[in-house]
Amino acid sequence: MGSDVIIFVIYLLVLLCIGLYFSKKASKSPDSYLLGDRKVGPAVTALSMQSTSMSGFMFLGGPALAFQQGWYAIMYAIGDAGGGIINLSVLGKRMRRMSEILGALSPIEYLEKRYESAAVRVVGSIIATVFLFAYVFAQFLAAGKALESW
Repeated sequence: MGSDVIIFVIYLLVLLCIGLYFSKKASKSPDSYLLGDRKVGPAVTALSMQSTSMSGFMFLGGPALAFQQGWYAIMYAIGDAGGGIINLSVLGKRMRRMSEILGALSPIEYLEKRYESAAVRVVGSIIATVFLFAYVFAQFLAAGKALESW
């Protein structure tokens, strides 16, 4: 067994121990698990949102576009960051307060409770599933292209 395999197994065991330790400390309610007891601050929320919105384009396509066509391509990155800032500043506080009042744990559940319609949940779930599938597929393509060029 090579040293890489031993290091990887040790890494997995450390992760397992950390997970077990914190699972004993964690509350078992859905709010606690999904929303961190609603104690996650705005900075962590913003970082989390931006890190999930970053895609293969921002890491592969954006730099390639800038290399080919010049500095104007930086507008894509500014738009991505600016859109997140505007989104959080305009919608963030109000949506957080309303989701707490309504007891919603996800954006789709928020819309369902806000508009008191089960149809909103069904349509929202279908839309989210289709677009998340397309988004993940695009990330796999970007990763494949990156690995292929390596």
